[in-house]
Amino acid sequence: MPKIGPMAAALASITLIVTMASSARANNSAPQSVVMAALSAWVNGNQGKCEDLLAIDAKTYPKDQTLAFFRALCRRSRWEIGDSFPLLKYANSLNPSSSYGKASYYIAAIDTNHDVDKNYGLLGKLCTQNPKNILLLWSAGFMSRHLERTEPKVAADRCYTGIAYYKRLEALLHGRGSAIVHQTYGNLLDDAEQYKPALHERLLAVKEEPMPWSLNALANTYDELKQPANAAKVRARLAREFPGQ
Repeated sequence: MPKIGPMAAALASITLIVTMASSARANNSAPQSVVMAALSAWVNGNQGKCEDLLAIDAKTYPKDQTLAFFRALCRRSRWEIGDSFPLLKYANSLNPSSSYGKASYYIAAIDTNHDVDKNYGLLGKLCTQNPKNILLLWSAGFMSRHLERTEPKVAADRCYTGIAYYKRLEALLHGRGSAIVHQTYGNLLDDAEQYKPALHERLLAVKEEPMPWSLNALANTYDELKQPANAAKVRARLAREFPGQ
């Protein structure tokens, strides 16, 4: 029997998510191929293309909750909290009782400091109830990173919980995903002083999006690993490709 490659396996996970979400979607929702195209771009490392597709698709299929939720997550994953709030509110309004409707509410509630611990726990419960849903796992992962930074008393717990979410996410994606996925996962691993696995995520983030934020993070992780020569090479690249940054 032929082996299934990482990309094919990751796309199989995507198909499962689209199929699972279809039961909660309205009759006027987007065709599965439309959702698959956006998810495939994201899994293949191109979140920018994914976001462009979602911006168009959301106008064509305004009642599709999967598209609305995914679009909100892409914005929120870039830490654009203010811009993501109306998108989360809209996604919730399409079906407040669905998994994506509930998750939209929990994330927005956390961002507005409303029952933070309770809503974070409820978001985690959704992940437990839907263990193969990559969108829910992703949201719980980056919200863990958010709370690690904003709740010092429980920072360590949020860090390790976030790492667990990202491990589950990357297992489903077979190591693939957007640069934002790898960057945020790498941040959590760095904070947990797990520098070798963090380096793997940093390299993937730079491969997908060689930007100042990904290059800086890679150089910093090389510093932690006591690899000054590699850190210097990355910073030289940063200076060359992004002068003044």
